[in-house]
Amino acid sequence: MAAGEIATVVNVRSPFTPHSVLLDITEEVESLKYGLTLNGADTGSFRVRRDSDLWQEWGDLLNAGILVSFERTDGRWPWVGWAARRRSTLGGGTVAFELKDHAGALYSRARTDWTQQPRLASVKVHLAEAFHATDRRANPPLMSTLVVASGGPLVDYATAGEYFLDVLEELADVAGFEWGLVYELSPTDAGVTLWISEKLGRDRRTEVVLEEGVHFEDGEYVQDALGFAGEAVAIGGTGEVRGRSASAKKPAGGQRAAFSSSPAASGSRVEVNPRIGNLAAVEGIAARLLTASDSTAESVGFELVESALKEEVRPGDYVTVRFRDVGLGAGLVRVVRVLGVQLEPSSGVVDCQVEVVVEYEQQQRPTG
Repeated sequence: MAAGEIATVVNVRSPFTPHSVLLDITEEVESLKYGLTLNGADTGSFRVRRDSDLWQEWGDLLNAGILVSFERTDGRWPWVGWAARRRSTLGGGTVAFELKDHAGALYSRARTDWTQQPRLASVKVHLAEAFHATDRRANPPLMSTLVVASGGPLVDYATAGEYFLDVLEELADVAGFEWGLVYELSPTDAGVTLWISEKLGRDRRTEVVLEEGVHFEDGEYVQDALGFAGEAVAIGGTGEVRGRSASAKKPAGGQRAAFSSSPAASGSRVEVNPRIGNLAAVEGIAARLLTASDSTAESVGFELVESALKEEVRPGDYVTVRFRDVGLGAGLVRVVRVLGVQLEPSSGVVDCQVEVVVEYEQQQRPTG
């Protein structure tokens, strides 16, 4: 490796705590890929040649079920995953490993307790109880720690032997929480924390400006009239509709003007949630409906040139994107939120999944 060149170290680790490094297989790995996503389980993959000397000495170790970490020499985008599948074909020259992170490999298979009756408590309490009860069952153990940074609304809830990942996704959606896995890696351990909060990531729109011709060479800008939502309405609680908590959100005037003149761009999004009666939580549901990717009229996409990035861009971050010319005869500037990054070290680019940020008007009570 040349001086200043960034490498991604691939370490095989003990599947049991502490997850100490057993073997560095960096030199034998090909076609390395992995991703980090907001509110979702992530995957990775790599290949090892069949004629590698690794198989003679370490063949018994390199099986499905091993724990593997990807660690860049610049400290950015660390990742840990379990080898969910190892595939070798007689006609192929390599052995392929497919990996899943803790959410995909453990949370999706570990079942919660059966509780007798729904209990009124904050989402934070329900999440913590479900996490620790599932971990105690150890079938399989979650092999991670939990941080819930927000309390969330009060809900009546009971677990019924579901997979923990299903409980996490359901309660996070109810509360409007976001979640992701945070890694702390050392030679002697691989710490994994499930971090849950009202909002993950940092607002870096004024400090991180990604520019065409500097940070990316190719990209796209899409307008979608049918994806535009002129209003999002959320209704919570039970009983007469007029007496329930309700909230309506509309795009801010500047973002609405370009699309509201066409009948093809009319329409609304509505969600009724009888389990949520708290007004603040209902307002949050309306905001999420309006700002969700499938409710917005604009989208952008691009691949970042890794060597041009001065700082790490992570899922949840807000950044500014500047196109010089996207075929419209003029430049375009948009604030976007990073939903995920996909890394393929050999390609030298970082594929970013983003959504255009929709600003909305202040809360109002829906009419009609």
